[in-house]
Amino acid sequence: MTYTGEVSYRLDLVDHDDNVVTTFAGFGYGTPNRGGLHSFSYRKRLNSSGAIAVRIWGEDQRIEEFLRLDIGFDYRWRIYRTDPLWDNKERKDFVAFHRGEEDDQFNSGEFLYTSFGTGLNDFIYSEGIDWYSGSPQSSKSGDIATVAYEFVNENIGPAAGNDSDGRPRVRPRLVALYPALCGKSWTGGRAYLQLGDVLEELAELAPGDFLIKEEDNPSGPGGAYQFYWSWKSPRWGKDRTIGNTEGNKPLVFSADHRNIQDYKSNYSHLDEINVVTVVGQGVGESRRRAMAARDSTLSRSPWARRAVVRDLKSATDDELQFRADEHLVAGSPKQKMKFDLRQDVNTRYGRDWDIGDLVHVVHKERQAKMKIIGVTVTLQKEGYEKITPEFITEWSQFA
Repeated sequence: MTYTGEVSYRLDLVDHDDNVVTTFAGFGYGTPNRGGLHSFSYRKRLNSSGAIAVRIWGEDQRIEEFLRLDIGFDYRWRIYRTDPLWDNKERKDFVAFHRGEEDDQFNSGEFLYTSFGTGLNDFIYSEGIDWYSGSPQSSKSGDIATVAYEFVNENIGPAAGNDSDGRPRVRPRLVALYPALCGKSWTGGRAYLQLGDVLEELAELAPGDFLIKEEDNPSGPGGAYQFYWSWKSPRWGKDRTIGNTEGNKPLVFSADHRNIQDYKSNYSHLDEINVVTVVGQGVGESRRRAMAARDSTLSRSPWARRAVVRDLKSATDDELQFRADEHLVAGSPKQKMKFDLRQDVNTRYGRDWDIGDLVHVVHKERQAKMKIIGVTVTLQKEGYEKITPEFITEWSQFA
């Protein structure tokens, strides 16, 4: 837990035309009678929407001027963070849409207003793959990273067009950046499914990570700020594990290093699937089939086998093996960790680690390579900053 004398924040509220309509200082020093910021919390996460909650003392007139949803719906919060123990430069750490509000009155008579919002990745979860089965836009074959790009570009990007009633599906200012190949192929059809669900499926199998970020680009189409969808394989960030081949300084989180607190870990094979059979087109014994298995966990116990059969008559012969692999990945053993970070000179958030990085976590002499899939940043009303990273084991460790 780090006092904000070290780290400071600025919260800009931005309208649809990118005008900053008001700014809140990020020290949590507002007062009930005069308004100002009470506290805030935001969650950055790969391959999911992310979220924000900003609490403001209810006497602040800016609530009525800018934040009421009939005025400020889909205005954006921009969170800027300055860490003097890094380089004292202000950096944009998170952007979210203002999409909900709540009013509270305490027994003391004090009012509190809360703005709730979603991160930019919410674009991915706001649209379905509304293309007929067998169309080029719903049926894909190729490198997984390229397939993911095409699904985004053709459903919320510049190639999305209009829905069947003529309403535009294109998200203004959103650009899908063409990714580097991940080296793994995929074939399948995903007509009439939610875009976010399909991208999560592809990200697990590749593996890969996706994220939408807001960047200043005055020369770009549609305005000064663009929203860029990006995909990276095998992970968004850097390998910071001991002995990594990328030349990065290793980072170890452990109680012995005194950089973690309130540790919680979960490791489970309860919902594991380690043998998958997918049955496709045909009749009787002639039906096509494909199998996938995880021998690394099958060999751990005489009773380890957990098998499923999936009946997918709609799947083509080319698609069967990919569907078997997807079910196997989805049924991988789950290992997750979560703790509050004690920042020191070697563990500064944003400089020494960030979402997408692979690091070592050690607890009670057991160590694991864990990917940081998210981080929750909280500024409490007393002025204290709390950093909580979220970890998960890369599924490839169980392959």
